[in-house]
Amino acid sequence: MKYIYHVIIPLFIAGLLISSCNKTDKNIEQTKSVVEKDSSSGENLTHFLFLTEWFGKAGVYSYSLSEKKYSPVWWHPRENVVMLIYRSDNMPAYFFTAGKIGTKASFPFFTRLRMSCCDRWSMVSSTLGNCLI
Repeated sequence: MKYIYHVIIPLFIAGLLISSCNKTDKNIEQTKSVVEKDSSSGENLTHFLFLTEWFGKAGVYSYSLSEKKYSPVWWHPRENVVMLIYRSDNMPAYFFTAGKIGTKASFPFFTRLRMSCCDRWSMVSSTLGNCLI
């Protein structure tokens, strides 16, 4: 019985592995590779949005590639930007702001949570209130 466990089963498994690795089909044509466009490689990309801190508060800023200057899109001394949702070819940009961020009983919480939507001409925001996640 030991002979079966120590010799025959390992030889059988090794034979299966070798036979399965040896099969190659030379008639299979390679499929065309999928080319994905990089979001930052647009031909008419003139600016992009980014988050940075100023005086300890995060804000949304725009960087102009032609002028090589940045300008604030949104910054407030009593609120932090929590998340920015933005694609360079799609305006508007959406971002979430919160007055205070912390933890209560090991759960993250936000006070005065607000969602804002801005495009080149206007900015709209709606207050969501206090949240405990």
